[in-house]
Order: sequence, then C-alpha cells, then structure tokens
Amino acid sequence: MTLLLAPALLLAMLAVLGAGLLLFGTICRRITVTGHLWTIIWTQSCLLIVRWLGWWERRRLERDTRDAQDIQSELLRHWLRRNPIAECECGPDEQNSKSNRALFRSTYPLTRVTDYQPPGTCCAVEAAEQGMKKPWKLLVSRRCSGQKVIFPIMHDALRNYVQGIAVSFDASLCTSRETCRRQKACRFSYTHSCPPTHSGIPIAPDVNPGFFNKLLSYGLSTPMAGQGLPAGPDACYIHLLFALSQRALVRLEAPGTAQLHNAFLLLRTRWQALVEDIDKGLICMALGLPAAVRRKLEDALTPDLKRADEIRHEVEEGFEGIARRLWPDLQMVIGKDAGPNDPHSDALRNCYCKGVALYSPIYTTGQGLIGINLWPRCPEASYVLVPRSLLFEFILEENAGDNEPETLSIEELEQGGCYELVVSSSAGIYRCRTGDICEVKKFYNQSPVVRLKYRLDQELSLRGERTSEAQLYQALRCAARHWRGSELVEYCGTESRLLGNAAGASDAHYVVFVELHGMQNLTEAHKNKLDQYLQEDSVTYRSLRNKGSVGAARVIVVYVGTFEALRDSVIGLSAPNTNPMSGHIMRGQDQVEFLLQRCIT
Repeated sequence: MTLLLAPALLLAMLAVLGAGLLLFGTICRRITVTGHLWTIIWTQSCLLIVRWLGWWERRRLERDTRDAQDIQSELLRHWLRRNPIAECECGPDEQNSKSNRALFRSTYPLTRVTDYQPPGTCCAVEAAEQGMKKPWKLLVSRRCSGQKVIFPIMHDALRNYVQGIAVSFDASLCTSRETCRRQKACRFSYTHSCPPTHSGIPIAPDVNPGFFNKLLSYGLSTPMAGQGLPAGPDACYIHLLFALSQRALVRLEAPGTAQLHNAFLLLRTRWQALVEDIDKGLICMALGLPAAVRRKLEDALTPDLKRADEIRHEVEEGFEGIARRLWPDLQMVIGKDAGPNDPHSDALRNCYCKGVALYSPIYTTGQGLIGINLWPRCPEASYVLVPRSLLFEFILEENAGDNEPETLSIEELEQGGCYELVVSSSAGIYRCRTGDICEVKKFYNQSPVVRLKYRLDQELSLRGERTSEAQLYQALRCAARHWRGSELVEYCGTESRLLGNAAGASDAHYVVFVELHGMQNLTEAHKNKLDQYLQEDSVTYRSLRNKGSVGAARVIVVYVGTFEALRDSVIGLSAPNTNPMSGHIMRGQDQVEFLLQRCIT
C-alpha cells in the first residue's frame, strides 16, 4: 500500500531507474529508441512500477496459498462476528474452526444469484441509502436467462482485483525475456457511458482499476487520443489500424476473447481500407470520429507503403495463423476466456492466433475475484484460488442438483474431484451458489488449482432427455464445418416453447440462434446437419426423434451484431461484455423475441 500512498515519490525514483534502464538497454542494443526520449523513459518507469507491484503481490499470494486454510478460517470468524446472533457462539481460535463452519452454515442458508436481485432494485444501492458502507462500484452483467444482475464491489475488494491483475500481468511478462525487453502491445479497450446511481455509485460492466490502464497507456500501439473511444466498430478499427502499422508488437490484449475475435473479423471485412490508411497515413473518412480526435490520430500515423504491402501480402495468403505472420514477435494473446464452449476462443486458438499462446489471466464472477492463472503458456486455463478474496465452499458434483446439499471446505477437497463453487463476499453476499462446476487439477501449496468444466442449468430438455451446452456446441461445430464460406461468431440454444406462435405447429424442438460471418443464407440441408450430429451424439435424443416425440432442431441465422445488441439492451451499457462463464442456453422469453426480430432465415 506504500506504493499507492506515495505515488509521486515512487514515480520520481523509478523515473531515474527507467532512464538508467533506457541507457543500459540502448548501449546493449536490447531496446530500440524509436520515439521521443521522455515517452520511452515514462514507459520504462511505468513498467517498473507494474513489475514491482506484480512482484509484491506475487509474494503475498505465495504466503497466502501456504496458509490458505488458516486464512479461510479467519475470514469465516470475521463474518460470524458481523452477525450479532452468531457472534457469541463464534470460537476465537483454530481449534474451533470446525464448529465455526457448522455455525456459519446453520446461520446462513445457501443462496443463489436471483436471491439478491429483486426486480427493479439493487441491494447495494439500498445498503448505501441505509447508511451502510458505500460500494466502490456496481458490476452489471447478464445471465443467459436474460436477467440483468447487479453486484456491489466494496472498497476492500479492490485490493484483491489489484492483486489478480498485477500478478497475472507479471506472469505474462516473465514467460518471455523478449516480452520484457520490448513492451509495445495493442489493447482493445473501450469506454462506456452510464450515469451512476442516484447515490453516486459508478456502474460498469467490469472491475478494472483505472490506474493500471493509465500506467501502461504509453506502452500501447494506439495513441492516447484513440484509447478513450466508446465501444463500437469505429474504436475497434482505430485499435486495429495502429496495431497493424507496427510490426514489432509482442502482445494483443482485450477484456475478453470476444473483443479479440471481433477485431480479426473486422480485419477480414475491412483489410483493404486498413491497408489504404497505412499506405497514405490517413484515417478512413467513413469513421464517425470527432475532428479533434481524427487530427491527433492522423498526426500519429506515419505513411508506410512497405508495411501496407506486407499486410496486403499476408492477408492474401489466408487468415490461418495470420496474427503470427503480421506480428512476427507476437508472444501472447490475452483475454478472459468465456468458458469451455466458447466459439471466440476456438476461433482464435485454431485459426487467427494459431501458434500463439492464448492467456486467460483471471477467473472472476460478479461476487469477486476467484482465481489467478499463473501458467500463461498452458493451453488449458487453470486458476489458483485466491484465499483472501472470498470465502469458498464446495458442493460435490453429484449433489449439485439438491436444494440444500452439504458443503466442503478447502482442506476437504480431493485432486481430480469436481465441485460446484459457493462463495461469500464482504458485500453481504453469503453462501451464493455460482453454478460453476470446477475440477480440482492440483494444489498450489494449500490452495486448489481449478479448471471450469461447465455451468449448471445449461442444458436443453423437451421430453426428459438432457442435452448439455457442451453437446450442443460440439454438434454445432461439426455442422458449421459444412457451412462453406461461413464462420460461427456466436450462438445460443433454447426450446421451442419460448418462441410462442413463431414455433409453428410442429412438435417440440430445439432452436439454435447463430450469428455468422460470411455467407449467411444457409440452405435447409445445411441447417439439418445440426440435428444429424445431435442424433449421432445422443442415443436418447435419436430415440425421441425416431418416435416422433420431438421435432428436428431448428437453426435461425441472425444479423451480425445481434448478440452484442442483445447484451446492451439487457445491461444498458455500451461496452464489451467481460463477464465470462455466462453460458449459451437462453431461457428469457423477452430475449428470444429480441432475437426473432433480427433473424435473417
């Protein structure tokens, strides 16, 4: 915290160190001076600050994971003391930890997200009005049920988010010496506009401490004038334009994999305009940019015919592995993974960013920070649970369907076991079932390392059969291979009963809305491939189809940008959706009607 309390003094000290590092690197020819001297010194100084903070928070995480069980017991005692009924029975030492857990479970029943979201209200705003501690921020997101959910983020939780961001950023730097030397990166970051609550609490779609963006803003390819643009295609175009103009990028960053995928889709459709802008050093007039912003951006864009020809050549070679070909020094692509059945991550990993490490740095939910990924180059994202962030409980996978199942603590977990995650936070959210089923891969000291397997309630059922989100996505991927000229961008599945009259007179059936890039007029033969692969995957579903109990799965293609518009209509923010693990099974009738109004076929 000394770092945050005395920023001016520390910045002055690190500026001197940054100047020394610049001189040393220049002498050793490890850092190429290509910009203004002050900008380079500032960039190196900010990098030193973040590296120091990452080193400090990593040490703190190491200590905490060695004492994870004791820290969780202390959190438990802390929250019991906040309850006047339980305070008198709360044991003061470790010998009473087992009885404290029993007391906690009897005092607070298991809850779900919907218990904290009464229609038209927000528990955090009400708490602020009643004189309780005011939240630092309200995190707003959307569940696949179509419900808008709001979670309060308290000030004491900010430290945990700082730790998660700092440690993961430092981990990404430490994976490559070359990355540490050259810090040019492209970050697809956007601003959002939403007024605060009448109590003055900011509302945002993600929890990102702003000073991190400010510290690292000088190490980005996009000039400062382009870093504050509102979310939308124009902002994505600007980020992509300046990223393409610089061959020596080492990282691509975004809040989530969806924003990175959208950037490459934009490259596919508008690469000729991007190449022309780089060739002439001007910005496409079709972009609705303010005149002052356009002028500053064009001042920073130098005409480069050689680079334009190079980009043109690589695009004409195809888009598989194009990220590494456009940026030969690219080390890592960073964005929060949206779960195991995410088309955005698959498109990046298997096509655009093939051969480049895809790093999902942190695991968060609306309740707080859950885990940090310490292994950036591991293809399967795993997260170390952060002991001080939340109070964790676990429900055995086979008991996750019960209303009041028994819960386990960290010390009761087994390697290879699968559990539903239950969390309690300082914002007054107690024993909330996240619905995330996680597998314990191993232990990092005393703290479990988990991998998300799937979310509960993400399945379709018409006649007692169960088709999981994973089965639906696998069948959709197989079907999409037959849709030549089309790329799957986003999808969601639902049941025909939610379509009302639009379902027609046919038997009950699955309905899958898909957003495609490229050819969108699918033939009936193309669409029927989904039902074919669903039958091949599930004996039960095939039996119901043969008996005529259920109809053929129906594919509905929607316009490009429909799912982003759907999210904005629910959340009320024009900003990227950065909340991962939301699932792809839609249960909200209003949202289904929204999609039907934007269908192509």
